[in-house]
Amino acid sequence: MFYNYCYEKYGNIHEIYDSDRSIVLCRREYLENILSPSEKNVHWRRFDNSIKPEEFGTEGKGILFNNNFRSWIFNRQFFSQAILSPKFTDEAIDWTNKLFDELESYWDKLFLKEELVNW
Repeated sequence: MFYNYCYEKYGNIHEIYDSDRSIVLCRREYLENILSPSEKNVHWRRFDNSIKPEEFGTEGKGILFNNNFRSWIFNRQFFSQAILSPKFTDEAIDWTNKLFDELESYWDKLFLKEELVNW
């Protein structure tokens, strides 16, 4: 709700100040610019130096907290190829459908129990 309120009030890009400054991007185009694999992209680093990835054991790993540019490029390319492959998409859709059907059956059972209790 808070993010929806900020989006309606401030638009596609806005800042949130908590203990640190955060910039919220609400358009896909902005995220595509940030995740662009180009070495000339000025948006590759997403966190300031106050976050120390070595304290969490994530230094040079992944695409979120990685401040090592070469490692970030490799991980981002690997991530994009894995997530955007048609096989992964089909598998994700199948699992989503199966899990939703299972969840729906639990909801149906809860609804029937509630109906019997109210009788």
